[in-house]
Amino acid sequence: MCGESGLVTCLEHIFTFGFKSYKLFKKLYVWDFLEKAAYEIETLLNYPNIKSLGAKTSRNFYHEKFIAAIKAINSTSTNYGKDGKFQILICLACRDSFLTEWFMILSRTNTATQMYDEFSFVRNHDLNKFCYKILSITDQFNFKLENSLTMGIVY
Repeated sequence: MCGESGLVTCLEHIFTFGFKSYKLFKKLYVWDFLEKAAYEIETLLNYPNIKSLGAKTSRNFYHEKFIAAIKAINSTSTNYGKDGKFQILICLACRDSFLTEWFMILSRTNTATQMYDEFSFVRNHDLNKFCYKILSITDQFNFKLENSLTMGIVY
């Protein structure tokens, strides 16, 4: 999963393709996109009209789990760089079978529009659909991961 040609590396390639990684003398990382998207999602979930929909929907469940995962990784993985945090997030997403849902949530954010070109896997409809089909296969597996890969994070 985390090896040279593993799932994490493949997803890193998917997330870096079409990523606008430079912004006025500052190099951006995929983790910067994930943090910004989590902030956007959290802000939208806190609007009263979103909460007035009644009971928690499955979409809100996945949104909240994504936000919780980002916060947990940031608070427990201070010694890891942004690439290491990305690896932990992917491992957590696989372990908990959230990878497909999180990918789709991220691709629909305004942050994706700001930080990715139109031809990227994150924004291009056909490429996005292709990734969804492939990633949905991971939902069928029960990933048993060592704590060293997930930092023992429970969110």
